[in-house]
Amino acid sequence: MRKLAVFALFAAAIFAACGGHSSSSLPATNPSPATQSTTAPLGSSPASVTFPAIASGAAGTVGLPATTSGSATATLVLQSTLPTGVAAPSSLHARGPKTLGGTVTALAYVTLTVSASVSISQSPSFTFTFPAGALAGTGYLAFFDPTNASAGWQQVAGPVSASGTSIALSATTLSPTVTLAANTTYVFAIVVSASTLPVATPADCPAYTPATNGIPLNITDDAGIAGAQLLVYPTDATTSTFLSADGTFDSSVPVPLPAACFSTTTGSAGTKPLLIPNGVKGGRVYFAYAPYTAGTTTAPNPMSGGNTSGPAGTGGGMVVTFPWDFIEYGTNQNGTTVDTSQVVALGLPLELSTGATPLPVTTPGPIPTAPPAGASPAPCPTNGPNPGYVGVTTCNFANIFYAIENTPNYNANVIAAAFPSGSGSTLDLRVISPGESAQITSFQWNFFNLASYIPSPLPPNCPSPATFGYLSCVMASYQQQGRIFTSVIPGAGPVKASATPGPDFVTGDYYCVTSDGTQNFIFTDIGSSSTATCSSPPNANVSPNPFHMNVYNLIEGVPPGPDNNNQPTCKPAILLQQPWGLANVDNTVEATQGGFGATGHLFANDDAFGLWKGLIADLVYGTAMSTTQVHPIGAVTPPPASLGELFKDPLYDQYDYILHEYFDNGLTYGLAYDDLYGLESGVNWNLGDSIDVRINAIPTAASAIVPPNPQAVPTPCPALTPGVGSF
Repeated sequence: MRKLAVFALFAAAIFAACGGHSSSSLPATNPSPATQSTTAPLGSSPASVTFPAIASGAAGTVGLPATTSGSATATLVLQSTLPTGVAAPSSLHARGPKTLGGTVTALAYVTLTVSASVSISQSPSFTFTFPAGALAGTGYLAFFDPTNASAGWQQVAGPVSASGTSIALSATTLSPTVTLAANTTYVFAIVVSASTLPVATPADCPAYTPATNGIPLNITDDAGIAGAQLLVYPTDATTSTFLSADGTFDSSVPVPLPAACFSTTTGSAGTKPLLIPNGVKGGRVYFAYAPYTAGTTTAPNPMSGGNTSGPAGTGGGMVVTFPWDFIEYGTNQNGTTVDTSQVVALGLPLELSTGATPLPVTTPGPIPTAPPAGASPAPCPTNGPNPGYVGVTTCNFANIFYAIENTPNYNANVIAAAFPSGSGSTLDLRVISPGESAQITSFQWNFFNLASYIPSPLPPNCPSPATFGYLSCVMASYQQQGRIFTSVIPGAGPVKASATPGPDFVTGDYYCVTSDGTQNFIFTDIGSSSTATCSSPPNANVSPNPFHMNVYNLIEGVPPGPDNNNQPTCKPAILLQQPWGLANVDNTVEATQGGFGATGHLFANDDAFGLWKGLIADLVYGTAMSTTQVHPIGAVTPPPASLGELFKDPLYDQYDYILHEYFDNGLTYGLAYDDLYGLESGVNWNLGDSIDVRINAIPTAASAIVPPNPQAVPTPCPALTPGVGSF
C-alpha cells in the first residue's frame, strides 16, 4: 500500500507539471466516516439516538427501551463492517429453542456497551435508510450476546418487508429478560434474506392434551446446535410405554414431542405445558437432538428404534450419531429421587432440579483448551454447592472428554462426530461407560487383556499370569487374608428381625470373604456380632453357608429370558452393571414383575445380593485390597468426606472417578452403585414440584473421533464351576 501511495503522488506531480488541470479545480468532498458513535442514558424512561449516514450509506434512529432494573450510560456505534471477534450472521436462531432456516446478509451493525449492569424486557427499535437496491426480500433484527455465544445470532424482530430505501423494525418483548453486563459489547444487526426464513420447529406440533394434574417438565435448551431441534420422550418404565400426544403413556414406540411446541420450554411460543402424568413409579425422560430441514412438516425421529431401556442401534443400544441423554424420575410419592444417570453413558451437559430448588441462571464459562498430553484439566467452577440441583456444566463436560481421552485404556470410549451431518461442527457426543463399552469398543476394565492395560508395577498380590486381571490380584489377596463384609447395604433390603434370610430382607450379619485363588470368592456368615472375625465359627443358623460366587459372574453372564431380546447370549461387563432383578431374587412380586421371574438370577437371597454389591463397590472404588476395615466402608462408618477416601488403589474405575471430579457437587451416577456412599446425582421430588432440566451448550470436540471397535462376546457363555452353596 505504501508503494501505491507514493506512485499516486508521483503521478499527480507529473500531471501538474505537464500543464494538466489540478485537483483544486474539482468540487470539495467530505466522505462519510466508516462509523458513527453516540451515547444515551438507559433507565426508567425510553430514549433514542440518531446516526448520520456512514460510508455505506446506512443511517437511522435506534429507540432504546426503558430498563426493568438498573440505569447506565449506553455507548452505541453504527458500522457496516463486522465487529471484531464476532462471526458473521449467515443464519439466525429464534430466541429459545427454535432455529431458522435459510441464509441472511447483514447491512449494518450497531454495537451497544453499557457502563453498569441493566436488564431490559424489550428489544430496541430500528428505523433505518439504505441506498437504493440494498433492501430486498425480508428484513430482520438480529442480536449477538457474547456472554452466550453458543446461542449464535438470535432473531429479535421481523420478519418485515425489505424494499425501497427504508426499513422499520419495531421493539419486541424479550423472553426471558436480557441482562446487559457492564463494559461488555453486544451487537445488533439489520439483516435481509431473499425470502421469509422458515421456523425450524415442525409445522405439525402434536394436538397435545396435557395430563390432568400432571407434573410440569420445564426445559431450557441452551445446547446451541444450529440446524437441529430438541425432541423429548418421557417413558413409564413400569408399562414400557412412551408419552403420546393424548397426554398418557399408551405408545409402544417413541413419540417425538418437539420441546419448542410447549409453553414449559424457555422461549417457546407454545400455549400448552408438557406434563408428565402423576403416579409413575419409575420412568425416564429422553432428550435427543435431530437435524431439521426447513420446510418439512414431520418431526424427524432419531429414536424411532428405541425402547425404554435405551435407544436401539449400533453397539447394543449405544447410538452415537446424534446427541442424547436421559433423566430418571418417579411421580408416585413424596421424596422420590429424580436423577441424571451416566451408568449408560455421558451424552449431554445436563443439569437437573425440582421446582423446590430452581436451577440457577448461569453464564456459560469459557470452553477449556486441551491440557498437555497425559494431563487432566483443573475443574471449572460448578453450579454447586447447593445440593438441590445436580449435573454438569458445559466447561466441565469438555473437561471430562479431555480427561478420559488422556486415560489410555478408557479413551476408546470417547465418541465425537459431526452433527448435523455435513455441518462441519464436530461435537463431543458421548463417553460410553465401561459397563456398556464392551459392546462398542475393545475396553474391558482392568482385565489386562491388552498390553496397554497392564499397570506397571503390578500390585504385589497379582499372580502371573493374571487370568482375570485385577480380579485375579484381588482373589489372590483374599486367599491369603479374608476381609470382613456386612450385608447391610443400601438397596439390598432392610434388616429382618429374625435370623432367617429373605425375602426382601437382609440378615444384618457379618461375613468373612475369602477366595479359592482361582475361580470363586467365598462368603462365610459369621453372625451378627460386630466383633466377629474370620476366626469366628460359621453361623449354624444359615444354610447354605458359605456362599460361593464364581468370578465369571463378575465378567459375563446369561440374562433371564425377557432380557437381551430373549437371546441366550452373554451379557458382558456385569461387574460394572446393575444385576437383573436387583435384590428381589426370592420369587417376590418385584422379581416376577414384567415376566422376569426368579429363573436366571444370580442370587439365592438378599444377603447374597448385598455382598455382591459391596464387593463390586470395593473393586471399582479401589478399596478392595484394604484389610483394615469392614467392607464396604460406607455401610458401617460415616460416608467418605472426599473422593480421596475412596479410589485409593490405582486400579480403580477411572470413568467413575473422573465424572465425580467434574460434576456439580461431585455427584454422579457413573456406577450403578454410586448410591452406596451417597454419591449419586439425585434430587428429591415431592408432590407439587416441577421437574426442571437445562441442557447446557454442547462444546465442539475435545477429542479425536474414535471409530467403534466392537468386542466379541463369547457364545455360549463360559461354563461356571462354583462350589457348594453357589449364589
